[in-house]
Amino acid sequence: MKLRSVIAAACLALPAMSVAEINYTYVQGTYQVWTEEKVHKWLIKGSYQVNDSLYLTAEDGGIFDFRNASVGFIAPMNNLHLYGQLGLGDSGDGLNPILEGGARLAAGDAMELRGAIRYMPEVYAANGPAPGVTDDEELLFIVEANYFASEKISLVGGLSIPTEADGMILELGARYNF
Repeated sequence: MKLRSVIAAACLALPAMSVAEINYTYVQGTYQVWTEEKVHKWLIKGSYQVNDSLYLTAEDGGIFDFRNASVGFIAPMNNLHLYGQLGLGDSGDGLNPILEGGARLAAGDAMELRGAIRYMPEVYAANGPAPGVTDDEELLFIVEANYFASEKISLVGGLSIPTEADGMILELGARYNF
């Protein structure tokens, strides 16, 4: 009972702690490391905010070695934004849908946090299955933090935990905000 009270209080207090603005227009480069398979890859990602509730995003590379273009929908609630993305990904065997949903939180003047779940029905790379993948679909749990070194530059760190593959994906990089 005490744990539920603490979690409820923390959830209510988080938006009050937040003062930074969440930005959906950026270019980001990260280096990904798959812990189980010892695979290292670069991921380039970009996003453009069309209006207060819509953005476009694209990514290329990474551990799953695929291209993805998505349209995203934002439900802003002060400094907490709920979002959902619907996209098409190409991993060498044709276009397949990619679904992602989560939340972004401006946690103070210099920090943004993101938590998400991403579903990919086909994650085969052009040269075979992604490392450690035993099935042709994947569900990823994603946690990411952006530390704003300046108004335009932020450092990015992330952790993704797949449900079908072994290990986890560690991510470190930088983001340029427009």
